[in-house]
Amino acid sequence: MPSMGNLDAKLLNKSAIGATFLMMGQIFTKIFTFILNQLLLRYISSNVFGITSFIEFLISCSLFYSREGIRLACQRINKNDQIKKNDEKNQIYDNTFIGTIQKIINLSYIPIIIGLPISIILLSSQLNIWNYKFHNISFILIWGSIILELILEPFYNLNQFELNFKIRTKIESISLIIKCILQFSCFIYFNKKSNGKLDNGCYVLSFVIGQFFYSLTNFSLYLLNYKYHKKYKENTIFLKKIFQNNNDNDNDNNDNNFFYFDKKAIEYWKNILIQLLFKYLLTEGDKFIINYLCSIDEQGIFALINNYGSLITRLIFAPIEETLRLYLTKLFSSDQQQHYLQLQKKNLLINILNLLIKFYLYLSFFILIFAPPNTKFLLELIVGKNWSSEFFIKTFKIYWLYLPFLSINGIMEAIFYSLADDSIEILNYSKYMILTSVIFIFNSIVLIKFFNLSIVGLIIANIINMLLRIVYCFKFLSKFINDKDMNLLSNLLLNDSNNFYCTISAIIIYLIHSMVIKNTQVSNFTDFVKSSILGFTLLCIFLIIERKLIIEKILPKKKIS
Repeated sequence: MPSMGNLDAKLLNKSAIGATFLMMGQIFTKIFTFILNQLLLRYISSNVFGITSFIEFLISCSLFYSREGIRLACQRINKNDQIKKNDEKNQIYDNTFIGTIQKIINLSYIPIIIGLPISIILLSSQLNIWNYKFHNISFILIWGSIILELILEPFYNLNQFELNFKIRTKIESISLIIKCILQFSCFIYFNKKSNGKLDNGCYVLSFVIGQFFYSLTNFSLYLLNYKYHKKYKENTIFLKKIFQNNNDNDNDNNDNNFFYFDKKAIEYWKNILIQLLFKYLLTEGDKFIINYLCSIDEQGIFALINNYGSLITRLIFAPIEETLRLYLTKLFSSDQQQHYLQLQKKNLLINILNLLIKFYLYLSFFILIFAPPNTKFLLELIVGKNWSSEFFIKTFKIYWLYLPFLSINGIMEAIFYSLADDSIEILNYSKYMILTSVIFIFNSIVLIKFFNLSIVGLIIANIINMLLRIVYCFKFLSKFINDKDMNLLSNLLLNDSNNFYCTISAIIIYLIHSMVIKNTQVSNFTDFVKSSILGFTLLCIFLIIERKLIIEKILPKKKIS
């Protein structure tokens, strides 16, 4: 029988490979979509970009409220590899592999049930704000896209439960490429048909068509993947009763001893549901606020800043956060009744957190030192001078300061959602999220309306919001690992001499960059080359300082194999 250490190492290795697949898939698709989007941005206005961004937000809002809680709950189901085929009554039993798979399928119907009314109410109440051409057909395609995304949930959750990131990356990459090609093709078609005088509704319809076929491709490929898995052949894709394990002599009594939904998973879903709602409000609340407090043009500008500024988040941070959450949930699923970690798992968690914070710290140095000075030059090169107004550039520079807080909050909340199993702890965090929501809304209104900071005020309110959430999650982690004085957590940053040396190096490079680049603003290709050389120099310094750690993490497999 494999040891706990071997199982943990195997799970960690599978999660690390999964994170790599997600990252590579994100990079490939983002490069492809990035090129097509640049071509479109040269033709569309900030007004149109604001409308399509808000439609995309409504879709993600409907889907998040409907399915996110169930996705997390499915990961809480304990995997059982016991093979027991259905009996002559074609009944499925608990504590078997087939029963585990059916639990996930059954749970995945909850998003469909609650998603239908949510999507209709949300779309009908918001999309009537704008009267643009092809409004009705756009509405139907948007709702169809949401429905397709909801009915593929059983297939998606099964794939996630198996940690099969390779399949997910392939499916989502293909779907995204099809979406972008269709959007671009429709735009070119409508633009040519209107002799260059393209109505805003035509662009919105082009976007919606691409979105619909993205969802359709996702659904089709996940369905095919499910059909080709022979290990699911004993299961049904429809809701089905799951019977408790019965004794052969007591079959009649157990015919009524069944359930549809796993009780533990449902309890977890109920506990985190309100919390997730407030998390989404805080994460995406800026879009709610900007919709009511800012003009359509400002919405378009913020959408573009958010798209470009969060590119690093989507390419690197998001795959790491998701993989970390799935890995820790699986790792500690057998210890869910305990409040403190076993020594072995506690050390493993601290080591992982140490590596992540170190990586995020160093990456933050690059963002803060090199991103703001290069913003104006790169934006004019990429999207043209139409988008390079002084307000746009100034706001973008402030946004860079927000990314480090966003990234650290991401990994801390991933840890919280993986480890928090006590209903009281989850309820406390839900109350805390309500409080931070109120603070965020108050700060946003004050900074935007009374200080006239517009989008900059929204970014500052978000930074304060992230800080509050990071503090709570750090306190929770300290309690979880029984570190009352938070010595272990402080050691992650303060007692690592390499962190100190890298920080000093970053400060020196920053000072040199300020002296070499005139007015600390890259304005031509020569300045860009100088900035790039300094960036490469800092990277080499980091690699030299952390050479022992890099060698240790890259070459340990030789000893094992």
